[in-house]
Amino acid sequence: MIKTTSIGSVVVNDGMVLVVSQHGTTWSIPKGHMEAGEDKLQTAERESYMKRQV
Repeated sequence: MIKTTSIGSVVVNDGMVLVVSQHGTTWSIPKGHMEAGEDKLQTAERESYMKRQV
């Protein structure tokens, strides 16, 4: 079995919460898998930044 770690975060700006579409079928918080050398905070920051760029 392959073990992966996924990290998510709740991003609030001026009372609005960032949510992302999951293939147009559901909504979720920004999240993703940790990359080599990242800690949990770095993963959360990277994923949140990436999702805001869309």
